[in-house]
Amino acid sequence: MNIRIGTFNYNFEEVIEPIIRNFNQCDGEIDYRNLTISIDGKLTHQKKVRTLMHEIFHGMIKEYNIDIGELDEEYLVDNLGIATYQVIKDNSKLIDYIRKVN
Repeated sequence: MNIRIGTFNYNFEEVIEPIIRNFNQCDGEIDYRNLTISIDGKLTHQKKVRTLMHEIFHGMIKEYNIDIGELDEEYLVDNLGIATYQVIKDNSKLIDYIRKVN
């Protein structure tokens, strides 16, 4: 599946091997150079979606040069990812409404 963020199409993939960054295991990562978003395929579906939203917010901050000032980016994208996931999950008709063509 491809996910478009701004002007770039990212290839989304679930991986089996651990995602290690800075000696820490991560649930997911976005690779701006290779235009990929990787999610740990062993996560539950719910955690996969939350992690995907988290990585998409990283991509949006980068693509749109959003100045987050002194905010911790990990804290920001984690909370936005969780909140967005919950809003979408709890409002089943929301995506249809957003996609509605006038």
